[in-house]
Amino acid sequence: MAAPSGRSGSSSSSFGSSSRSVPPSYANYASPVDSTFTPTSAVSALTSESSAPQTPLGPLDLGPPGYHATIKLYERTPNETTVYLGPWEVIGIEPRRVVWSCSYQGETLEHFLPSDNPTNLFPYTLHAQHRRFGDPRDMELYLTFREPHRIRYTTVEGVVHDEFIEVKYEFTTVEGSIQFQSDIRRRDLIDWFDVDVVWSDSHRRTDSYGNVRGLGTIQRMKLWRDRYSTFHYLTFYANHRRRWKEYLVHDFDPELRHRDDRHRRLQLTARGARRGSAPESSHNQGRDRRFSASSIFSRPRHTSSSNSTHSGGGSSSSSSPTNPGGPDLRYLGIQFTRNDRAQPGSDGENIHVNIDGTYLPSCSMKKIILSVNAGSSSVKVSVYSAEHGTDPQQLAEAQLSGLTAPPAKLDYSRRGETISKDHQLESKKKIANQAEAFEILLKTLIDDKGLAEIKHKDDVGIVCHRIVHGGDYSKPQLISDGTYRHLEALNDLAPLHNANSLSIVQLCLGELLPRAKNVACFDSQFHATIPDHIRTYPISLDIAKSNKLRKYGFHGISYAFITRSVVGFLEKPEEEVNIIALHLGSGASACAIRGGKSWDTSMGLTPLAGLPGATRSGSVDPSLVFHYASGDVGKLSPNSTKELHISRAEEIMNQEAGWKALTGTTNFGAIAKGADEGDRKMKLAFDLVVDRICGFVGSYYVTLNGKVDALVFAGGIGEKGDTLRSAVVKNIACLGFAVDEGRNKKDEKHKGDVVRDITGKDARHHVLVCKTDEQFEMARGCARDKELW
Repeated sequence: MAAPSGRSGSSSSSFGSSSRSVPPSYANYASPVDSTFTPTSAVSALTSESSAPQTPLGPLDLGPPGYHATIKLYERTPNETTVYLGPWEVIGIEPRRVVWSCSYQGETLEHFLPSDNPTNLFPYTLHAQHRRFGDPRDMELYLTFREPHRIRYTTVEGVVHDEFIEVKYEFTTVEGSIQFQSDIRRRDLIDWFDVDVVWSDSHRRTDSYGNVRGLGTIQRMKLWRDRYSTFHYLTFYANHRRRWKEYLVHDFDPELRHRDDRHRRLQLTARGARRGSAPESSHNQGRDRRFSASSIFSRPRHTSSSNSTHSGGGSSSSSSPTNPGGPDLRYLGIQFTRNDRAQPGSDGENIHVNIDGTYLPSCSMKKIILSVNAGSSSVKVSVYSAEHGTDPQQLAEAQLSGLTAPPAKLDYSRRGETISKDHQLESKKKIANQAEAFEILLKTLIDDKGLAEIKHKDDVGIVCHRIVHGGDYSKPQLISDGTYRHLEALNDLAPLHNANSLSIVQLCLGELLPRAKNVACFDSQFHATIPDHIRTYPISLDIAKSNKLRKYGFHGISYAFITRSVVGFLEKPEEEVNIIALHLGSGASACAIRGGKSWDTSMGLTPLAGLPGATRSGSVDPSLVFHYASGDVGKLSPNSTKELHISRAEEIMNQEAGWKALTGTTNFGAIAKGADEGDRKMKLAFDLVVDRICGFVGSYYVTLNGKVDALVFAGGIGEKGDTLRSAVVKNIACLGFAVDEGRNKKDEKHKGDVVRDITGKDARHHVLVCKTDEQFEMARGCARDKELW
């Protein structure tokens, strides 16, 4: 088929070299690129009807790195030569050929195409498994043909090479390769998909012995759009038959058959074949019902005309491009490759299926997700593997603790097996900060030969960071420069955590994990549903609004996990579940959850408010800090407080208070044991914590109108502190709570359960213990966020 224009050509202007050879010197040449070219680099430019320059290309000096591709002549001989190729033009007259401008003036390379019909040409690229690139897109850089083609290379000295060879191009960019393939076929390459096997009714997926056969295995299927008819075609190499197969997408029924997301399979049924009849001719089917690229393997960016007429060489719908009839099969089955790296295709997204205009993930691949939690003296990283829309599976977990008191200690487990426990790092040098700790943890994961899923930093697809204070953000945010600056401004509101987390974010956005998507998950986001009358402070509304002074609440990631887990345990609709949840650790808080949503919480503008913690005071008289710092106790005057600044006041209340200030230890287990043994300071601290907890439980019981399904203990102390749980419940027995002391102290039967019931006899409300998992909750949220996939 002759094209309307006899020429088509490249359109890129600047490319980086990927050749292993050294380009020749260009010092003596200064010929510019022909001015008729319009440089582009976007894949979308391929969809234009013709990107051809209308004047011949003149010879030029490309100058490194200006070449578009390389080709080797006399390969594997002493005369092997690498030719650097610049812009090309496809000449559509006999013999049809590609003319490349090369490195020097008067130097050209002609690639004679074996057929004058562009649709009979099939450029070939390997399935991604043949080369372990970080991105399967890179396979398109290496372009070959399955049969020998004539190559003529001419310099100022005459014809240097004129032979039939196996043509092997190495392009410098994927976009350049896509443009070249589209030009020689006169069909735009829209997308590609790595497949494990393609089969049909006449070539079954497996043979009688169970061996996978089909039409083709481990191939790259390509999706094309004809430039003139806008019809779409699927091509792949049937390696078992040693021939190319091409099918017109329109000749298949829009209704997908035997779709199996788990095994990444689907079946395309030939039109008219559903009831056992022979497939109807494509000429007899309604051409007005266009079945576009987005109808089967869609990305919303692809569209096609719905009123185009069928014409010319683009009409072929058969296994052979020269056969104008319908497909030579009743159905075509496809099993897509499961790839933990970036998905094949021009934009690295998932393959999708369009059913009645709704885009659904059809063959979502797995991604590696890192959940990062940076504390004041530790960094914890959990590694998950997940497919879109599914619960992530934990692969490993690593934690560095003791950052402020070297030597730091490493805890590392893989697939539930402890690899190291309290392992002291060889270097006695103090780790400078949380960012440096994260680098060490990432290297530990990559260097672990038993963790095959992460062999390189580019294997990491998503990094979710726990950010304590998210301000007004009500959901996780994909981190951009603007997001980062906004969060940086909130550092003072969560001084123990935010700055540490953001230092790791900055490292990941920079040189450490540049290809991963970084997501901020906020401890405050769960509490966005707190009503105005509860979150508002009784101060000037104008000042409160301008300075964003209100109750935000924290531990929200934990409360989201607790709520979802308890809803599942109680087997009630989320909107009907009311609970009082206690997250008790070195940082402690309480939350009233009404209808599955946060109604009130003990922490406020900052994590300082509410329950006392290991080093936090919790809620106290606001003026206490000034008296605390005054030389003359009880005398608050300008002289006694002139050296006290806000930063110092916050330091006192955040880091020099809590039960450590009362007892000298942050270990609440030791406090509970000492209280039981009669230690006066320990008992004071224990009773104080119990009292404050009971105060919030009573308040929340009232705000929930007594309609409480469960009191839930969570967090390190909440999960392990049976003595604390017993003391709290005894003090609120009047509200209808009771514990079974046997199950409270030891419950081997339900030891591994996420939620276990320790409710006592005759209790009106459940008392539960929940193993909260903030790392998992963050990864789960990322696995369900379609914007990240």
